[in-house]
Amino acid sequence: WVDLFVNNQHQAPSLDFDWWSTTFKESIRGIGRTFMVLSPWKDPIPLTRAWCLWELYCTVQVGAAFEVLLPSAEQQSFVTTLTSEFDEIALALSKIDVERADAWKHEDKVAIL
Repeated sequence: WVDLFVNNQHQAPSLDFDWWSTTFKESIRGIGRTFMVLSPWKDPIPLTRAWCLWELYCTVQVGAAFEVLLPSAEQQSFVTTLTSEFDEIALALSKIDVERADAWKHEDKVAIL
């Protein structure tokens, strides 16, 4: 699942939430996996965005594979931290808070939550 290429970004704002709860979710099921680029890995921007968290939720709901990608510049830092300072990774994950996630339109956030 690559949101930028699969969803028409110009039409997306006009689609009602029912479409996102059905067609969108079934598209993720059909593709079978979601990739998410987490950058910077210590405070990943996608995990602060309501729609990205919705995509992650849909991925889990339909049983699709979820894979994390890191930019090459971040990979070595992540591996080093993973092997020597794991508490820092746990701290980064503990910062995920769906209620504080942002959406371009307030009504989108309300629908997602």
